[in-house]
Amino acid sequence: MTTDYWSDLPDDLLHLVYAKVGGLLHRVRFSAVCRSWRAAAAASRHPAPPALPWLILSSILRNDHRTRRVYCPAEDEAMRIQLPSENLVGKWFVGAHDGGWIAAVGFDLQLAIVNLFSGVEVEAPLPKQGTMSGRLVRKVVFSESPTSPGCILAAITHHHDNHDILLCKPGCPESGWTAYSTIGELLDIIFHNGHLYGLNLYGDLFRFEIGVNQDGWPMVTKQYLHAFEIGSSRVVNDDHCYVFVLEGKLAMAVRSKRSNIFRSDPFFTVFELGDEPAIGWLRKWEQVASLGDYSLFLGKTWSKAVSVPAGGCGAVQRNYIYVDDVVGGRGYRMQEDGGDGIKSPQSWILRGTWAWGETLTWILPPDF
Repeated sequence: MTTDYWSDLPDDLLHLVYAKVGGLLHRVRFSAVCRSWRAAAAASRHPAPPALPWLILSSILRNDHRTRRVYCPAEDEAMRIQLPSENLVGKWFVGAHDGGWIAAVGFDLQLAIVNLFSGVEVEAPLPKQGTMSGRLVRKVVFSESPTSPGCILAAITHHHDNHDILLCKPGCPESGWTAYSTIGELLDIIFHNGHLYGLNLYGDLFRFEIGVNQDGWPMVTKQYLHAFEIGSSRVVNDDHCYVFVLEGKLAMAVRSKRSNIFRSDPFFTVFELGDEPAIGWLRKWEQVASLGDYSLFLGKTWSKAVSVPAGGCGAVQRNYIYVDDVVGGRGYRMQEDGGDGIKSPQSWILRGTWAWGETLTWILPPDF
């Protein structure tokens, strides 16, 4: 049978076949057969399963590979995908946005913003001497979809001993980057309700006001302490603090080590931002015992609380924390009885396929 034969199948039959395809990974493969199959998937009247994050691997070493390995936790399967743009070749992934968007940067510090599924690209300003020179980009976040005219991109960077936030406008290559030196090192940043927040290793949450400079470029104008952690017992020596949104509230997950010498597995404690000010206008973090209908997907370049159907979605279950940067891969189940944060961890991802020199990034595919 030829490809033309498959592309000539009637739409009703394609819709029937598509309805039998289980799981997002297989629906992506269905859509990749040809243009008519992709159109049938887009027009299908059958409800698709919810999109859950995938892990995509990128090399921290310079290479010209046109493919990347991805792991789909819900399917417990791995596959290779073709990079849709030359601009991603030789770069490592430093951020993502819902719907399949990835941010990648190379040794030249030129940022690429590409949708891995549609191939759509959004231009970013060129790195200019004095702003990007000598910096290490740790993470990139977007205030909204990169194609939206109001989108602002924020990046955490290191420059010698300085820790800065860089801002720019995607889609405006003629504009430039602006830099702001933060008070202390930030481990994570997030946009929420139009504001930019940053989290340090003490659990202190800072809010950044964003204005524009004389050229109309976005810039940080002020930094405020917005919330604080109670005491210093939650300081994390291995720099694993994550900020995300849980049911409309800012929340954080803190990874630390058990004090029990017979158990060295890391565990997590989850907090959400209190509704009432604790001291003056400062808020405090309140511990969360259960994630309810959600599971957390945590990573150095992208973190998100994702709603999971009752009974789970394939291998992904509710009330779990899935982490991208634990060697061997781990999933942690939250306690619901007021315990210490998790039940026993279960081996979960990649099964030894994580190679040296590769980094892992969560990405949320579009709905298929």
